[in-house]
Amino acid sequence: RFESADGDVTGRIGGRIMFDFTAGSIGDDLRPATGEMADGTEFRRVRLFTQGSLYDIGYKLQVDFAGDPDLKSVYLDFPSPVPNSGIKVGKFKEDLGLAESTSSKYMTFMARPLLTEFAGGREVGLRLGGGAAGGDLNYGIGVYRSTLDDGLGTSRGDGEYKGTGRVAYVPWSTDGGRKLVHLGISGSFGALGAADSSREAHEPEVHLAPDFVDTGNLDTDRSTRLGGEAALVYGSFSVQAEYLQQGYRLDTGGDDPTFGAWYVSGSYFLTGEHRPYDGGAFDRLTPKNNFRP
Repeated sequence: RFESADGDVTGRIGGRIMFDFTAGSIGDDLRPATGEMADGTEFRRVRLFTQGSLYDIGYKLQVDFAGDPDLKSVYLDFPSPVPNSGIKVGKFKEDLGLAESTSSKYMTFMARPLLTEFAGGREVGLRLGGGAAGGDLNYGIGVYRSTLDDGLGTSRGDGEYKGTGRVAYVPWSTDGGRKLVHLGISGSFGALGAADSSREAHEPEVHLAPDFVDTGNLDTDRSTRLGGEAALVYGSFSVQAEYLQQGYRLDTGGDDPTFGAWYVSGSYFLTGEHRPYDGGAFDRLTPKNNFRP
C-alpha cells in the first residue's frame, strides 16, 4: 500500500493464486451425453491488480493470467451528484445476485453455485451505484454491452446493449453485524443482434468437469434475467439462498426458452467468527483462533 503525504493519491498492489485439483467420474447413464470426466489440475485464478484513488477518482486494473491474459476489472470511479454514490466506467461486474457479487476470495465453497452461470460476470459499461439509510440499502444500475468477444473487452455489433440493476437491503442488524438479515432483487434486460446466437452450456459446480447442459445455438433477439436472494447471519451460523431465471425471445418464433437455477447453502464457524457483510455482499473474514480439536 502507498499514500501521498497529503492523502490525495492512494494505491495498493495485490493478487491471488487459486489452484484446483479434481478427481471424479461420471455414471454409465450420463457418460454418453457428457463424455468422460478425467482427473485434472488447473490454476483457476492467477491475478494481479492495482487499485486506489487519484484525488476524487478511484481506479482499478486487474489482470488474470490463468490461460490467456484476461482483463477482469478495468475501471474509473467518479464522484456522482447523487448523494452517497459513484459513477463507474469501464469493465466490471454487473449487479446481479449475491453469490456473483461476493468476491472469489470470500466465498464459502471452492466454486460458485451453478446459478451464477446466468449472472453475466464482467462487462463493459456505465454504472451508478451507492447506498442509503445508513448503509442498510445498497443499489447499482448500469448499461452494458450485451456481448464481449474476448478478454480485452472487444465488442462489435449494433444495438447489443443491456440494462442491469440490483437492490440489496438489510432490514435487521444487531450486535455489530454478527446478526443480520439480507434481502435483494436484481434484473436485466438485453437486446441481442439479429445475426447473433446465444448458447447455454454449463458444467456443474466443478470447473474441470465437462458440460452437463448444452442447448446449442439459440437464435434470439432479446434476453431477460430476474433474481431474488436472501441471507441470514446469526453469530457463527449463516445461511443464504438465491433464485435466478434466464429467458430468451427466439428470433424465429416458437416457444421462448427459459432456464432457472436455485441453491441453498449454509456454514458454521467452529472458532467463533461470523461472516462479515459490507455494501450488499459478504466481505473478508479474519480468523480469531486456530482450530485445535
